[in-house]
Amino acid sequence: MSAAQLKVLLSSGSSSIVFDARPTQLADGSQRGPFFRHSLLKNAIVIKTGEGQTGLRTRLFLPFDSTNTTRGGMSMMCGTEMSRSELETFFNAKLDPATIDADVKKIEILARTPSFAPFLLRDAFERARVEVDVRHFQVSDAEVRDLKENLKAKLKPLAAMALPSSASSVEGAKLDMLVNKLWDLNDPAFLAPFAQALKIAECDTVSTLYAWIGVSYFNREFTKRQTGLRAFAEWLVSKPPFGPGAREEIIMQFESDRKPVRERVRSSWTAAGGIFDRFNSSYNKLIQDSDAKLFIEYLLRAQADFLALGTHLAFIEQSLCVHNAIAKEPKGSQFSLELLRDLSVSMRVQSDQNQAAA
Repeated sequence: MSAAQLKVLLSSGSSSIVFDARPTQLADGSQRGPFFRHSLLKNAIVIKTGEGQTGLRTRLFLPFDSTNTTRGGMSMMCGTEMSRSELETFFNAKLDPATIDADVKKIEILARTPSFAPFLLRDAFERARVEVDVRHFQVSDAEVRDLKENLKAKLKPLAAMALPSSASSVEGAKLDMLVNKLWDLNDPAFLAPFAQALKIAECDTVSTLYAWIGVSYFNREFTKRQTGLRAFAEWLVSKPPFGPGAREEIIMQFESDRKPVRERVRSSWTAAGGIFDRFNSSYNKLIQDSDAKLFIEYLLRAQADFLALGTHLAFIEQSLCVHNAIAKEPKGSQFSLELLRDLSVSMRVQSDQNQAAA
């Protein structure tokens, strides 16, 4: 990722692929401290990337200049099982366990969550019971409440499965309690028979049901991006943005850079649509026909779909951020050509790696 593209992504505000953990002054004049406790991590920026044969990856980036991120920095890939020794090797220094171990836990959560979408990230830290300054997630308490209620509404028919067949509408309070249990996923006594009915392996109960909630959330996120993606798609097939007299080699290079971006974004959008079709059809079959067979089959792939959607959203979000920056530039500007070139290179790398793995 070039310095120019990193600058564009950071300036886009709340992003599903960039989490800025640096301290900053907020719009209301208050000061938000660093997300990480250790001084070596106070200016960290964490980035989701879809590049690489292993799928979605998480990169910890430390800029050399905290006030100008485009002047270079050092980075490392982070996994879902980090260790203090990995960070000590990275920094070539011994780190105080009392300070760094709490940060290691935060990095693990960031790596495990398939998107930095503000609500999803805040929810992940709340579920892990890791205390942080929620202002880093750039999502209001009111937005969180609304999103939770919408997602819980999807859980209500599942919770109803735990009620006796003779249950009536007067048991609404009990149904709400069961919905909350399904949302919290922290009551083994309730989850065990429920998971057995859905044929979920006991060791996968929480991760499977959480992934199903996550896919439901992503369904909303992708819908929100349809308008922007439509404008981006039109740009990808429009005439090259050059006036009369433009050199032929520049036009050819522009088209060459646009092609892999067009193919990769189309592929991600199509794949995401396929996931949502399976997700919605299995849920509708359960609700409308009281037939759980398709729903049970879908749950087998819920975790894989949750991670895949994070990868697809990463590509789409990255492309939309770059396109928004290009749209503000004069047609055919050198800066816009460089942004497109950098985006194209990352798409080509992914395409080549997919072919090699096939």
